[in-house]
Amino acid sequence: MRLPLPLRLNHVNVYALADRGSWTIVDAGYGSEETFSVWERLLAGPLSGRPVGRLIVTHFHPDHVGAAGWLLRRTGAELLMTRSEFLLALLRRAETAPDSQALETEFFRSHGAGPELLGSIGRRVAGFRAAVTHLPPQARILADGDILEIGERVWQIATGGGHSPEQIVLHSLSDGLLLSADHLIDRISPNIPLSYLEPHDDPLATYMAVLERLDARVAPDSLVLPGHRLPFYGAHPRIRELISHHHHTLEKILKACAETPRQGADLIATVYERSFGADGQALALSEILAHLSYLERLGKLQKEVRSEGRIFFWI
Repeated sequence: MRLPLPLRLNHVNVYALADRGSWTIVDAGYGSEETFSVWERLLAGPLSGRPVGRLIVTHFHPDHVGAAGWLLRRTGAELLMTRSEFLLALLRRAETAPDSQALETEFFRSHGAGPELLGSIGRRVAGFRAAVTHLPPQARILADGDILEIGERVWQIATGGGHSPEQIVLHSLSDGLLLSADHLIDRISPNIPLSYLEPHDDPLATYMAVLERLDARVAPDSLVLPGHRLPFYGAHPRIRELISHHHHTLEKILKACAETPRQGADLIATVYERSFGADGQALALSEILAHLSYLERLGKLQKEVRSEGRIFFWI
């Protein structure tokens, strides 16, 4: 099922798996009246005849968890998430705007962000709470390697970070189905951000490791059911494309930093060949910072903190 998003990427895919006498839903969509209206039509139409028993939310981003609280109250279903994603959803929704805004503003300012991006941060903090309905304080926690029986299928849970800290992938070994959420999408490279919450993390290394594990586990003829765009065959070629894409970005950044010391924001035009609004700048800069962190960890870049806390990278 495809639900609408008020974003440039205008949809998210959610899935209904036939369970024994009920539905298990994978992801809930964005927390908006438009989404709730679509869910009401689905519950009265193709999903009628059996209750929703379980809701699996793959990760804490608003386009996946946003309508979860509403759907749980509407159906009485049980919530299943990994611990990190569940706690992050609760934390981000409960954030106090002044504290979060100050931390995020300083994080982006230190990496060279301009007035447009910095001025948007208050809206970003408030926007998460507006897009995510109130979640229950209780969930069934899923972990890497867990087995879920849903109907006639046995699904193995795999978790991994990069795009989100402990995102879920569901893999049906018997018939080669992979519910890949945002780890693996046709034609779209998921955003791999360095977050102000964990400024010393290395999310790109984590994501590359996730891709390598999927490459080893998934059969060549598997059908990939992603969180966005259309289902597709060819997980292995897509994994190689994504790894190649990130190596190409790393090469661009190294070349630019060899010429002169750079702040993260200086590299947006180098890496991306288009302009962004404030929200797009935040995503682009967060991903560039993930690549810079990766190169610094490898010893290929040096980091220097200059006056007023401004951070530069150089070879």
